[in-house]
Amino acid sequence: HYPTERPDIVVLCNVLEPYSTDMRRLLFRHVFEFLKPGGHVIVVTAIGGLGNIGSKTETGLDLVFPTVTDIVVEPNAIEEELMLEGLDRFSAELLETRTVNHAAAMPGEAPRTEKQSYAVIVGRKPVA
Repeated sequence: HYPTERPDIVVLCNVLEPYSTDMRRLLFRHVFEFLKPGGHVIVVTAIGGLGNIGSKTETGLDLVFPTVTDIVVEPNAIEEELMLEGLDRFSAELLETRTVNHAAAMPGEAPRTEKQSYAVIVGRKPVA
């Protein structure tokens, strides 16, 4: 399905981790092709662990989309891949959050509060 209008913003939240560099670059190439000039891509990725089951960055989605590689995707690698595909780095931030992990609680147990760290990288498609 191709959109009838080019999007202003593309959000990729915790979807890049299991993929190789080549696959991420292909995705960024497609994002570049579809974005309006001046449009933004927002990439959010968990940092501080592999995201595999039993790791610090484990989420309920890991059961559906398990990490298929032992390589940790570093924020600077994502920035470089964005730029190699023609997007400008607009901003980059590291965020630390506290979240309640309901997926890890056993029946009758109170869910634990956990720290999660994320890199938020925003790329911008140049105008003409």
